[in-house]
Amino acid sequence: YQEIEVHPSRGCPYTCDFCVAGTVYYETINCRFRSPERIVTEIETLRRKYPQMEGCFFNEETHIIRKKDILAFCDALIDSGNNDLHYEAMANHQRLDEEILIKLKKAGYYKLRVGIESVDEATGQSIGLIKTRPDKLEDVLRIAKSLGIEMYGTFLFGASGSTQEGDAQ
Repeated sequence: YQEIEVHPSRGCPYTCDFCVAGTVYYETINCRFRSPERIVTEIETLRRKYPQMEGCFFNEETHIIRKKDILAFCDALIDSGNNDLHYEAMANHQRLDEEILIKLKKAGYYKLRVGIESVDEATGQSIGLIKTRPDKLEDVLRIAKSLGIEMYGTFLFGASGSTQEGDAQ
C-alpha cells in the first residue's frame, strides 16, 4: 500500500540493551503520547493533501503499550471513518490479546511488526525484555492469522547473555 509515516508517540518505556531508543536517544525513560484526536486529524489532513494515500505506517518503538490507549485510538479511527485505510505498526507482542487484535482489524490494521527478539527466558532477561511466554506468542500469532492480520517478526541472535541453545529455540 502507499503509506505515509505517522508518529503517534515518541520515545519508549523500555530500556532494551539492543535498542537505541532506551540506550542512546534518551538518558532516562522518556515516552510521550499524542491524543487519538490529534492523530486522526493528522491522518485526515494527509488524506486531503495526498489523495493517493492508502494507509499509514505508525512508526514508533512500540505502538501498543497500554490497552486502554490502543482501544481508544482504534475507536477514534473507526468513528472517524478512517478505518477504510490500511495500517501497520511496530508492536510489542506481549501486550497483544484477542480483544486488541479484533479491534485493530476493525480499525483497518493489516500488519504488525512484532519484536519477538528471543523466546529464551534467560536471553530475554539479559536484554531487558518483558517476560516472553512462547505459549502466549503462539496464541497471538494464531488469532492474528485467523483475523487476516499479517505478522512480521524480528529476532535477535547472539544478543548479550544469549547462548547457542537459547538462540536455537
